[in-house]
Amino acid sequence: MRKDKEDHQEFKKACTFCFCDSLKAAQPLLWAESWDFSGYRARLRTDMDHAPCTSHATETFQFQALQVVSALLVIFFNTLMKTSTQLIAKFERHATLTLQEASIAVGVFLSQFVNTGLVALFVYGNLGQTAENIFKGFVFGGPYNDFSVDWYRVVGAQLAFTVATNVVMPAVPLVCTF
Repeated sequence: MRKDKEDHQEFKKACTFCFCDSLKAAQPLLWAESWDFSGYRARLRTDMDHAPCTSHATETFQFQALQVVSALLVIFFNTLMKTSTQLIAKFERHATLTLQEASIAVGVFLSQFVNTGLVALFVYGNLGQTAENIFKGFVFGGPYNDFSVDWYRVVGAQLAFTVATNVVMPAVPLVCTF
């Protein structure tokens, strides 16, 4: 009996998630009225006076916050690597300024390429059981085994945000000085 009750609760949660996900895609304003948040009481209520999409909204916002935080961490490390590459290039004492700038450009490109692109592929990619046996799920143990719509929705959006921020970041000090 207890197993049936647990299965029913799991089924109910899955149905609610599907309903809320579909509602968010089709009617985002109605979805926004179907969850409680920090003193805000949803207008759309169930028979038992619950907001049906509260847990869905919480999971959605947590997921989006994690995406933004991980993109900000990538940007932070890209900036840190750029600064350290510049210091290392000065320490190398190149014969000309051109050689020093070329060394900085190559170093920054390689570090940002690895940090922004390859790390995302290593973490989110899934190469199946072989990778699971070799890397123990840390590398190539992610949820995506191909470049699917979901991959672009999650990883692609994160990469686009990171690249766009890296494009804007060099101009920030210039704008702040005016």
